[in-house]
Amino acid sequence: EASEDAYRTDIAEAAMKELEDDGVDVKGDDWQKETVELTEGGK
Repeated sequence: EASEDAYRTDIAEAAMKELEDDGVDVKGDDWQKETVELTEGGK
């Protein structure tokens, strides 16, 4: 069984908070589906 300190989330949580404080949409609330045109051969 892994110990309680086997992994940590505080760094990721701090980064998310800092991004949110800067106005970044870290949860995808403003995400919109994009329309992509596919062409033969990728051209």
